[in-house]
Amino acid sequence: MGLIDQVALPSDQEVIKGIHDVERSELMVDKDGNAVFCTAALALRDEMIEEFCSLPPIGPALDDDILHFGTEAVAEVTRRTRRLIVDANGPQRVGNRGG
Repeated sequence: MGLIDQVALPSDQEVIKGIHDVERSELMVDKDGNAVFCTAALALRDEMIEEFCSLPPIGPALDDDILHFGTEAVAEVTRRTRRLIVDANGPQRVGNRGG
């Protein structure tokens, strides 16, 4: 069981009312003490992970600024000699940085 399962997306807990009707979560277990998992929560978790995996990667901030504003509007003061260039129709390539 990974960190996402243990902390971020618990699928083996139930909400119960404690003292003074305050709701809290507690591990769901069967009569033998084994964790009981909610199949609906597992399905939602799997859908969310799939959606996260399908998101486009986040590019470096400097490259994103150059892509948004253009090479003429961004003063790039770095030691790198190459940079990511996106062609007008979408493909990316590595090109030499003008000096």
